[in-house]
Amino acid sequence: MTSSRLILIFLGFIFLIIVILSSGRIAGGLRDRFGKFLPIGKTATTEVTPTPTIEAETPTPTIVAGTTSTPSGQIPATGPADLVYLLLGGSLLAGFALKGISKESIKG
Repeated sequence: MTSSRLILIFLGFIFLIIVILSSGRIAGGLRDRFGKFLPIGKTATTEVTPTPTIEAETPTPTIVAGTTSTPSGQIPATGPADLVYLLLGGSLLAGFALKGISKESIKG
């Protein structure tokens, strides 16, 4: 019975991952299908005038030996991979917790 619970928990986490990763597509499909029933809000058309910016000299960056940083044109990869690691770690901890609980219930 414990193995079936573990399988269901694992399948639940997989289902959550699928829903999270495809939520934009699901929302777009629902919006396309039911958008005609929802009222569309009217936006006011006002002209925005930008404020002038004051140009100042940019300071020269100082480079300290032995330090590394990401290049200015690249963004470090974060997001979905971190979420997957979090869900897999959570399912691992839940499995260990269920295993511990089942051993305690067998001992009495």
